[in-house]
Amino acid sequence: MVGCVTIQILPEEMLLKIFCCLDLQELSTVLLVCKEWKEVAEAPWLWKKLEVVVGQMKVNNIGILGTRRLESVKRVRLLSKYHPDEEEAEAVFQAIIEHEGIKELNISQNEISKVNPVTLANAVNTMEQVNLFNAKLTSQQCEALFHQMARDTKLKVLSIGCVNISGVNPEFLAAGLNKVNTARLCNTAITTEQLEALFTVMAERSELKEVDLGHNNLAEVNADVLAHGMKNIETVKLYDTNISRNQIETIIQNVGDKLKTLDICFNHAIRETPRQVFMDAESKIEEFSYLMH
Repeated sequence: MVGCVTIQILPEEMLLKIFCCLDLQELSTVLLVCKEWKEVAEAPWLWKKLEVVVGQMKVNNIGILGTRRLESVKRVRLLSKYHPDEEEAEAVFQAIIEHEGIKELNISQNEISKVNPVTLANAVNTMEQVNLFNAKLTSQQCEALFHQMARDTKLKVLSIGCVNISGVNPEFLAAGLNKVNTARLCNTAITTEQLEALFTVMAERSELKEVDLGHNNLAEVNADVLAHGMKNIETVKLYDTNISRNQIETIIQNVGDKLKTLDICFNHAIRETPRQVFMDAESKIEEFSYLMH
């Protein structure tokens, strides 16, 4: 007579196959069933898709990042309503820095002005992808972030739109941004001096493949510096940047083989630029956008 097989006596390998079919909420329930199931369900690879959300836990619980279960976690997000004091902010960002598996950090819309500038800079530059869109950063935090980025960074994607970076040293800014693959800098009040430093380095040596400078003022940027800086970039977004007819024509005349996408929408000079210039651009660039207001 064949004995009855129950789930309680299934081998660990079989339990893992079952647990990998569960969502994260169901896995959380499994942890509570019994000691044996908890041990199996703590396997890090079962939790690798989890996004750790900071702001739903107190600082004395941030140590959970060091548990076996979260060894393979790659993403951390700070809730926009989370406003830590200096001590708590230091603890949270140190825990993020010490976790070797975390690669993506989302601090979008967050008030983090009390975070130590050096701690923040270290945390950001140990990530591969960081979203700082509309984060409330101080000028000291911005300077430290780009200073560290210029020296050493693991960043591949930086989104820092709606953050005022106008006070950052142009040399640090240019060196740091040219080490990433994607830089999203819309509405950052970036200055002409910073822009020319950025484009000069872009023309010489750059890891950049995509740069978004929308909603900034590029009117005073030297047209040749702008055009030559863009030649080796795959995607460039210059929508609503107040670029002139001369800048537009110089960009199109100097388009390189690497430029695949160019967006110059919502610039008034589009109305002044001859149609033939845009026809030339359409023949050279795979995706060329030049909508007017």
